[in-house]
Formats: sequence, C-alpha cells, structure tokens
Amino acid sequence: MLTDNESLSSGDIKRMKILIIMKMEFYQAIGYYCMGVAAEESGEYGEAVGYFRQSKQCLANSDKQSEKMNKEQRTDIMNSMMYARDVIEGRVLMGIFLT
Repeated sequence: MLTDNESLSSGDIKRMKILIIMKMEFYQAIGYYCMGVAAEESGEYGEAVGYFRQSKQCLANSDKQSEKMNKEQRTDIMNSMMYARDVIEGRVLMGIFLT
C-alpha cells in the first residue's frame, strides 16, 4: 500500500497495465471456453466451435501480453497459461472434427 509521500513510477504503471490486459484476455479465454462447452452440450456444435476459436484467439492475445513481462512475472504465470492452452487447443481440434 502506498503512503501519501509515495507514488508509482511509470515503469510500475506500465507493468501493471500489461498484467491487467494479460489477465483480462486470459479470463476472457476461459469465459469463451465455458460458453463453448455449454453450446456443445446443448448440441449447437457450430456455435461451440466459434466459441472455442475465439477462446484460442484470446489466449494468444494473453500470451502476447505475457511476452512483454519481465522474466520473474512470466515464470509465475506460465503453468496456468500452458494448461489453458492445452485444454483450449485440444477442444478446438476436437470441435473441428465434430463439424
């Protein structure tokens, strides 16, 4: 927490902005993935594939943002990113074969 005499440097603000955008894209990817699963369960396979592809795109955008982070920050999030990428890309491939 900052006291009255402290302020964030421009570097801190830039790192926070990158982290916030990366997390926004990551959670958006998870949201599209969940919508795709729901569409698939209700038999709307074309719509499910669209959601899965959008999820993959959001995850790629998140990955681009994470490349801008310093090595320490990037190391902390890599396991989550790799797991999500495996699940989402696997579902995209599976969804393409269903249609």
